[in-house]
Amino acid sequence: MVAAIRTRCEVARWTVIQTLLALGLVVPTTGWALVWLYGGDFSRSVSGPVSLRFGLALAAIEALVFAPIIALRSGKTLRELTLARDQLDRLAHFDSLTGLLNRRGFDKAAAGTLESRTAPGRPAAALMCDLDSFKEINDRFGHEFGDAALRHVANILREAAGGDNTVLGRVGGEEFALLLTDIPKADALAFAENLRLNIAARPVEWRGAKATITLSVGFDAAAFWQGEVSPLLASADGALYVAKRKGRNRIEVAQECLVQAA
Repeated sequence: MVAAIRTRCEVARWTVIQTLLALGLVVPTTGWALVWLYGGDFSRSVSGPVSLRFGLALAAIEALVFAPIIALRSGKTLRELTLARDQLDRLAHFDSLTGLLNRRGFDKAAAGTLESRTAPGRPAAALMCDLDSFKEINDRFGHEFGDAALRHVANILREAAGGDNTVLGRVGGEEFALLLTDIPKADALAFAENLRLNIAARPVEWRGAKATITLSVGFDAAAFWQGEVSPLLASADGALYVAKRKGRNRIEVAQECLVQAA
């Protein structure tokens, strides 16, 4: 994790340090060369200009030798920092268990998706999905089975959400969110129902254990939008709680939001 902590400024700092170390070898070597030329007696040795030229030539040779080493080391450090930065970015925006966007990544991607679509009048829909009785599944089969169930559901959601008009993320322990853009409300609602039925029809199987997973869904749609996704998601989240109270394994539709385009 040392490479993950270094910054680009530190790359420059390490380069300077290594350069100074190389030059530190040049100075004593040059001094040694001058003493060798003069033999300890400046009155009987080679002239000053000649010895100076020799020392400068020796310093140049050392610089040519060390420069590629320093360049290679700096390039390696930069590659390590780039890789570490990408890893940190992934940790910050993706869920390590399912590979989906986490809450932070989903909010950022959802906001960017709506903000990038500047033409007014385009519809959007939000789905907040929660696995039913997930605690009981964990208690009965164990947490490893629960993790397998989350990955199983995530894969089904990923299959269904293929396309540039869908943002998908795991935004809580057993809660997933989807944002659908450029899709009429009726089509989005049909998508949500097919998703619910598909998950119920595909039980989780892991190490000989098998369990059926059902999904409660809160749904809301906006006929128009102005680039802000949070009200739509909040409304769908409220509808999700209603679906859970009404018996689970169902879709609850919130009152449609009519957000005027800016």
